[in-house]
Amino acid sequence: MKYERHIMRIDLMERTINWKQWPPEYQWISWNDSLLESMAKLVYLAFSSTTDAVIFPRFQTSESCKVSVEKMTTQNNFFAPASGICAFSGTSGIAHAGGILGAVLEDHTGWIQNMFVDPKIQGRGIGSFLVEHLLKAFIQNNIMRIGFHVTATNTSCIRLYSNYGFEITETLEVEPRNF
Repeated sequence: MKYERHIMRIDLMERTINWKQWPPEYQWISWNDSLLESMAKLVYLAFSSTTDAVIFPRFQTSESCKVSVEKMTTQNNFFAPASGICAFSGTSGIAHAGGILGAVLEDHTGWIQNMFVDPKIQGRGIGSFLVEHLLKAFIQNNIMRIGFHVTATNTSCIRLYSNYGFEITETLEVEPRNF
């Protein structure tokens, strides 16, 4: 079976972003190696029961999610300034609520490797918080073209990025794979 994946892109030279003011219960934690376990857990929670886990079996177990995050964060193109976790202070304390991992391709395009939010607390703006931190980090490093892949059935993700000016530029058909 084949699945549709979109490529979404934005050129920040042609866009003005209306940055949000974030309440103090949203905290950015910049990437460091001690976040590996938390990131892997969030990836597993966010993707293990989605179509993405069918397309990418590495999202089916917590251990393979850890291997995947470790692989992404040790590649030469990993971009730590655009990567981190949103800690969210709620009624039950502080929790790692979501994360984002960025990279820079050879042509100086910023790339979103993964963005993930704990499904129990989706809908509270955590995805927007993560996207804004990533965009600001790319802008501060003069990386103005950004892209990523998204599964076509992930309409909430597509809507989130569209709100920031990302556009679908290409649609691919992919078969399940494990890499």
